[in-house]
Amino acid sequence: MFDSKGEFAIPIQGEPPKKVVVRFPTDSEFTAWRRKKKVLQRGLGRDKFQLEASKPEACDLELVTRLFVDKESAPTLDEFEANHVLNRLTECEVPESPDREGSAFVLNMKVMRKLRTTHKLRVPSVKEQMEYERMRSSVIFGKHNQQEIKVNFQASGELYDKLKVEATGYANDIPICHKAEAINVLLQSLAVQDEEAPDEDDEDQD
Repeated sequence: MFDSKGEFAIPIQGEPPKKVVVRFPTDSEFTAWRRKKKVLQRGLGRDKFQLEASKPEACDLELVTRLFVDKESAPTLDEFEANHVLNRLTECEVPESPDREGSAFVLNMKVMRKLRTTHKLRVPSVKEQMEYERMRSSVIFGKHNQQEIKVNFQASGELYDKLKVEATGYANDIPICHKAEAINVLLQSLAVQDEEAPDEDDEDQD
C-alpha cells in the first residue's frame, strides 16, 4: 500500500554510492516544481514536431533538499542526482490497457516499480474534457520555431477529483502525480476508442 505520508529511501549509484531518505512532496510543492520544468518542442517542418525531455535543473535540487527527512545527515547532491531522486519518487505507470466497466474505466497503476494501486474513473463530459485541455498546459513561442511548454498539474488533479469513483491501494491521500497519470491514460484510452469506433455514415462498412 502506498503511503504519501511515509519516508522513502532512494539509492543513488556512483562511487561511493549514496542513499537519501525523503518524504513525498505535497501536491502544492509538486505542482509548483512542475511549473518550473521546461518541455521544449521544436518544429521540424511539414507539421512534424520533436519533444525534448526536461533536463536536470536547479529547481530539482531545491525541491529534493526540502524533502530531506534529516537535512544534517543527508549527502550532498547535484542537479542530476536530485532529478534522479524525483523521478524515482514520483514514478508511476499504467502498464496495461484500462478495463471498461459501464460508464467508467478501471486503471491498474504500478507505483515506484513495486506497489499496486487502482483507480476507477467515470468518463468525462465534453465540457470537462475541453476545460481540462485548455488549462493543462501553457505554450510560449520562441525563436527558431521553438516552443516552451509548461504543464499545470493542478488541472489534472481537479479533473481527477471530479471523475473519481473509487481508488484502492492508498494509506493516505492520492498524490497529484498519480492523478495526472491516471487522467492521461484515461483520455488516451478514450481517444483510441473514438478512432476505432465505426463511422455510421460510411456506407462501405459491413
